[in-house]
Amino acid sequence: MEMAEYESEGIMAETLTFTDNQSFLELFMAKPVGILSLLDDESRLPKATDQTFVEKLNYHFGSNKHECYSINRNNKYSFTIHHYAGKVSYCALGFLEKNRDTLSDSVVDMFKHSRDDLIRLLFHGNPSDGTTNSNKGLQHRTAAEKDARNRLTVGAQYRNSLQILMDRMCASHPVFMRCLKPNQQKQAHLFDDAFVRAQLRYCGMLETTRIRKEGYSVRLSFDEFVQKYGLLSKNHSSDLSSIKCRHILEETNLTNWQLGKTKVFLKYYHPEHLEKLMNKYRQAALLIQRRFRGHIARKQFKKLKTIFITSKNEVNQFCTHIENLNSQLVRTLTQLNDKLPGKTVPAINPEDGLRPRPPARESSLNSSSHVSNTGTPGKYSLPTTKVSSSTTTNSTNTLTSNQLMVDYDSLLSYLTLKYGSPGERESCLRWFRDTQYPYVCQKGTFPSWFHGNITRHRAEELLAKQSIGCFLVRLSESRFGFSLSFRAEDRCRHYMINQLKNLKYNVIGEAKVHKSLDELIEYYRTHELSNWNGRLTEPCKADWSQYDHESLTPIQNSVKNQAYHHIKNISTRPHTTSTLPISYYANPPFPYSSKLYTTRPMMMNNSLNNTTKLPIAIVPPFTK
Repeated sequence: MEMAEYESEGIMAETLTFTDNQSFLELFMAKPVGILSLLDDESRLPKATDQTFVEKLNYHFGSNKHECYSINRNNKYSFTIHHYAGKVSYCALGFLEKNRDTLSDSVVDMFKHSRDDLIRLLFHGNPSDGTTNSNKGLQHRTAAEKDARNRLTVGAQYRNSLQILMDRMCASHPVFMRCLKPNQQKQAHLFDDAFVRAQLRYCGMLETTRIRKEGYSVRLSFDEFVQKYGLLSKNHSSDLSSIKCRHILEETNLTNWQLGKTKVFLKYYHPEHLEKLMNKYRQAALLIQRRFRGHIARKQFKKLKTIFITSKNEVNQFCTHIENLNSQLVRTLTQLNDKLPGKTVPAINPEDGLRPRPPARESSLNSSSHVSNTGTPGKYSLPTTKVSSSTTTNSTNTLTSNQLMVDYDSLLSYLTLKYGSPGERESCLRWFRDTQYPYVCQKGTFPSWFHGNITRHRAEELLAKQSIGCFLVRLSESRFGFSLSFRAEDRCRHYMINQLKNLKYNVIGEAKVHKSLDELIEYYRTHELSNWNGRLTEPCKADWSQYDHESLTPIQNSVKNQAYHHIKNISTRPHTTSTLPISYYANPPFPYSSKLYTTRPMMMNNSLNNTTKLPIAIVPPFTK
C-alpha cells in the first residue's frame, strides 16, 4: 500500500523492505488446496479421520513443497507451521469433530423460536456474510440453501469472519490498541524486557516502526499544509498550490521532502521542526498583542488621569466659591442678627473669653406660631395649641386614637423642621438631648430599663433568653419617640411611645396618656395592654459600658453649651450642611470656640423672605 501510494502520487522513493507473509496466508486460506479447505473437505467425508487429514497435509505441503510447513515424523497426528514469531507444532486429534460442530436440527430450530430476542437473533444469523436475517421474507429459501448453511463448518465460518473483517478494515481507518504482557508470572511491578521485546516483534510493531522511519510517514494535502504552515513563507499570497508549498519548504531549509500530485510527503521528524518555527511566530504575535494592549491601557489611563485632574480642579474651584459664599453669608447673618430688636448685647470681657448669652427675643414668628425658648436645657419650643382642660387635668385622662394621631402629626412637622429627618440617628439623638434628657435621666443616671439608641434586632437578642414580661425602653429608629420592647410567650413585642404636644406620653394604640415614662412603665406593670393579656414584670438592665453614653448627654453649663444655645435660639427652617473657609476658622465672627454649632436660614420680618435660601451649617474646628 505504501509503494502504491508513492506511485500514484508520482514521487521517487526507495523500495521499502518488509517481511511478506503472503505465502503463509495462502497456506491457510488458499482454495482448493489450503489447510482450512482440506479440513472442510475431510469433515464432509464419512470415513475420514484425523490421521488421513494429516496425511493429506503432508502430501500437499510436505517434502519442502511449502516453506512454512514441515512434517513431524515422530508423531503421525502432528505437523509443524513456521509462523512469523517461530515454529509451532499442532496435534490434529479431534480436528474433524470440532470442525463439524454438529448440532441437531431440532435444537437449532428450538433456539430460532426462543422467547429471548438475543438468542433468536443469533440463530437467525448468516455467518457467511456477517448479517442477520431480520426480514421474514428472506427466510423463504430453498432446501438446498438451508442444507448448505447447516453443513457450514467452523473453519468455513472462521474464514468468512476473517474476510468480513478485512473488508471492513479496508473500507475504514482502524486504530489498533496493542496490549502487551509485562511478564509471564502475572506479578505486579515486574517487567521482563526480553518477553516484552518478543511480543513487539511478533505483533509487527517494530517492523511497522522501521517502515514508518524509512518512508514518508506524514502526508498532508496542499490545502492542509498551507493552512497549517503558511506563516512560514514570506510570500503571503492566497495560492494553495504546490508552488506555495515548495516556497514554505525551501524557506524553512527542510530536506528529504517530496511533493506529489496532491500531497506533501514529509519525514517523521519534519512536523516537529515546523512546529518550532511556528512557535516563534506565535510568541512574536503574543508579544505584539501584549505591547499593543499596554499602549491602549496607558492611553486610557492618561485620558482618565486628565479627566480626574480636570474634575479635581473644578471641585476645588467650586469649593473655593462655596467658601467665599459662606464667608459672605456668615457676615450677612451676623449683621442681620445684630439688627434684630432687643436688648443690646454687652461687650466682651477679654478675661471671661465669652460674651454672655443675650436674653430671649420675641419675633413675629415666635409670637404667632411658637412658644419662645425658655433657655433651660432640656426644654424646647412647641407650636402653641390650646389643650382642653379635660385632657390635662391628671394622668388618668384618655384621648381617642384620632386625637392622638392629629396631635403627634402636628408636632412631628415642627420636630422635623427643627432636628431633621426622624429616620436619621443624629436627628433622634439631638431630639433626645434637647427634649428628653431631663425627663429620662435622674440624678445623672439613666433608669435600668433604658437602653439608649439600640436597634430592634439588638433588643430582641437581649430579651431572647429573658422571662415573659421582661422589658426595656429604647429610642425609636424611625420616629421621634421611644419603643417599648418586651418578651411575650412566642416572640418579642415592640410598641411605639409618642410624646404629645402637652409633654405627656402615650403608647400608640392605647387611649391612656401618662405624665412620664416612669409612670407609663409602672402603669403597665399592673395593667394589661389592649392586645396582650400580660403585664410587664422586670426590666432588662442595660450595660452602659457597651453603649455610647456621651451621645445621649447634652453639653451643659459650659462655654460650648452657651455657644450652642446662642445660635439655636434663631428661628429655623429645613437645612443642609456646608463648611466654612479656613479664614473663618482663624478669625470667627463669634468670639468663642465650639466643637459643633449650627446656623440655619432665618425668616425674620423685614429681613429675609420665604424664598431666600441660605447655607445653614457652620463647622469650625474643635479647639481645646
